[in-house]
Amino acid sequence: DLKLTRPVFDLGGKTNMYLTLERKLGENVRNIIDARYELQGVNVLLKNWAYPMQLSSGVFTLGPDGGKLQDAIMVGLRGGEASISGNMYWKQFPSKKKLLPEIKFTGTNFPVDDIVIQSLGDRGEKILSSLGLNATIDAAGMVLANDLGKPYPTLQIRVRDGKAQPFGGNFVINDLTGYIAVQDKDVQITQITGKHEKAIFHLSGKVPKDKPVDLTFSGENVQLTPTVLDLIPPSANKRDDAHRIIDPLKLTGHFDMALRLFSDGNGTPWKSQLRLSPRDLHAVVRDQTIKLSQMKGYIDVVGDQIKLHEL
Repeated sequence: DLKLTRPVFDLGGKTNMYLTLERKLGENVRNIIDARYELQGVNVLLKNWAYPMQLSSGVFTLGPDGGKLQDAIMVGLRGGEASISGNMYWKQFPSKKKLLPEIKFTGTNFPVDDIVIQSLGDRGEKILSSLGLNATIDAAGMVLANDLGKPYPTLQIRVRDGKAQPFGGNFVINDLTGYIAVQDKDVQITQITGKHEKAIFHLSGKVPKDKPVDLTFSGENVQLTPTVLDLIPPSANKRDDAHRIIDPLKLTGHFDMALRLFSDGNGTPWKSQLRLSPRDLHAVVRDQTIKLSQMKGYIDVVGDQIKLHEL
């Protein structure tokens, strides 16, 4: 009765390999070996991104001057296809000789699902899981080497056809689209936009390597409903406080918002700073309806404090 929720993936596979050995006449002559590998049908995990992929085609040649990757096609377990090509060259370092990459790749139609999210490591998984993100991504970039010979990726990612359901709540943001830049393990969210009814949402910020995360989630013309309170992070312990204020007054209306999510790193809980700028509000006080329009000013929610500014 066991039902697998993921495709079967067996690391490795079989390849055709051809070796050419050349040795010139004479003593103390170096052997020259050229190798050719036909890569179709091989399942791989990339060293810097533990996402399972299958090589459906491609040829890799390696010789004394370096290597060359030609016409390589990699496909994901649940869709998506990447085209990879480029050169590698040998460079001598004090400790040893290393093969340095200059690899170009483009990828299309990769789904952002649980496999992708878990492949990003603890930090990336925490962020995307908290956002409840589901989308399709296209990417283009290169794999290069730094001054120490360590490979690193640099790429541009396009997010499209997505939706988010932050913090496991019932508030859904649709039509997500935008761009993300990756340099080594530093991630810059240029801007991702989405919609919920007539409201427009934006997400931007930085997820740098070994440094605190800082993200800003903003919305314009957001309607005040019970489900919108699900945008408050559970770790902020403010959802119940908001319900105690809003529910008795039957408070409705529209507002703009800016929610900053950040952490100090080292596995510490998310911290938040929330600014609300009401446009109009309707409330019921002692069975009387109160309507406020053309509102100005804003409300800040930071830590355990709620501050009103010229409201």
